[in-house]
Amino acid sequence: MAYKDVRAFLQRLEEEGQLLHVTQEVKLEPDLGACGRAVTSVGENPSALYFDHIYGYEQGTHAVVLNVMGSWANYALMLGLPKNTPVKEQFFEFACRWDTFPVPVKAMKDAPFYEQKVTKEINLFAILPLFRLNDHDGGFYDARFKLGPFEEKISHFHNVPPIPLLLEK
Repeated sequence: MAYKDVRAFLQRLEEEGQLLHVTQEVKLEPDLGACGRAVTSVGENPSALYFDHIYGYEQGTHAVVLNVMGSWANYALMLGLPKNTPVKEQFFEFACRWDTFPVPVKAMKDAPFYEQKVTKEINLFAILPLFRLNDHDGGFYDARFKLGPFEEKISHFHNVPPIPLLLEK
């Protein structure tokens, strides 16, 4: 991957005009689901959406990012390529990287993951901004990056869900 962490990638998206920061207060449901569905219909290379004013959470304490991998421009940037790189070139770049995978795992004692620690009164619904994308979803999307929601769909790449935590008994 071309970035140290998700924060660095989001910074690159912002620099390239591929990250829209939504500052108005939004509700987990139905606002985030509606935004996640709508942004994929806004042209050829829609931006990722960054929300940090979530209803029911203190402003600035939780962030949700949607559509991080929802366009070919974002995918190219994720690979460290220019955002206008043709899909065919992105495919061959990915294939080259696949051939050298897996890479050695680097353990870090100071990884951002350790910034969040919950040891008492663990209530994930109070801690994490969980939401559904579609009206008939059976449950919440819950694959995590440091900054929030990330969900993969078979035909699309959408979302970045809420903050991972280190839970201790």
